[in-house]
Amino acid sequence: MRIGKKLFPYPTINNSKNASCFQNSNFALIYDDADDENNLVLKNAHIELDNQALIELFEQGKIDATVIVECSSTIFRKSFNISRIPRDIIIPITNLRDQVVISCFVYATEDFSYISDDFLEDYQGYTFNIEKYDILAIDDGFTTRIEYDESKDKKVSSIFSIIKDEFISNNVMKIEPTVKKIVIHLPEEQFGCYENMKNNDNYQEIFFSILTIPALISCLQNIQDQMLYNEVTFDDIHLDYSWFSSIEYAYKNQFEEELDENKF
Repeated sequence: MRIGKKLFPYPTINNSKNASCFQNSNFALIYDDADDENNLVLKNAHIELDNQALIELFEQGKIDATVIVECSSTIFRKSFNISRIPRDIIIPITNLRDQVVISCFVYATEDFSYISDDFLEDYQGYTFNIEKYDILAIDDGFTTRIEYDESKDKKVSSIFSIIKDEFISNNVMKIEPTVKKIVIHLPEEQFGCYENMKNNDNYQEIFFSILTIPALISCLQNIQDQMLYNEVTFDDIHLDYSWFSSIEYAYKNQFEEELDENKF
C-alpha cells in the first residue's frame, strides 16, 4: 500500500522530504538484509522516529506502527506490528512471486488532538483532530522482486490462495481459477475464522477438506466440461493454468503413470 502523493487534511511526516509536512522530523523503516533461500526476511526491522510529540503518543498507546507486505501476483497481503524495538519479520517465499511492495506507516489507535512545533509554516499554530486509523507517518518503502521456481513446489496445497471478499452477501465461498492459483474467496466472518486458525496444525486437514478439495473438484469439473464440448484442449489447460502441473505431479506420484488427456 503506497501513499505516493496523496494529500491528507492534517500534517504527516513522510520519509520523502518533498512530501513531508514537517520541518525537521524524520520517519523511516529500518531493517537488515538477511540471506535465506526459503523466506523473505526483514531482520531487526524497526522504525526510526525523532518527533517528540509522536514519541509521546506512542508511549501513551495512542498510535502504533505497521509494516505492510503486498504481492499482487499471489494476492498476498499481510501487516506486521512494528515499533522502535527491532524484530524479525519472516515471510515464506512460497507466498511471493515477482513484484513485492513493502511499506510502513504510523496510525492512530484512537481519536485525539494533535499539535507540533515542527509543522511547516502553513500548519503552524493549528491543532488537528485525528481520528482512529488516520495515518500520521509514512515510509512508502521499496519494491523488490522475488524469483521463485514454482517447479520446485510440488505441493497441491500451494496452488491455492484464500482471500477475504467483502462483497459476498450469501455467505457462500466463491472459486476463481486464475493462471497461477485457484483463488478461494471467503465472506468476511468465515475468513476471520480461517485466518485465526490456519497456522494451527490441528485444523490443517479440516481446512483442506472443506475449502480446497471442493474448490479443486469444481475447477477440474469445469475444465472437463469444456473439453467435453471441445471448448479447450488438454494442451490449452497447461497454457491457461500453470497450477495444473502440480495436479499432474500428484497424479504421477500416486499412480506411477503420467496423466494424459484420456485419463483426465
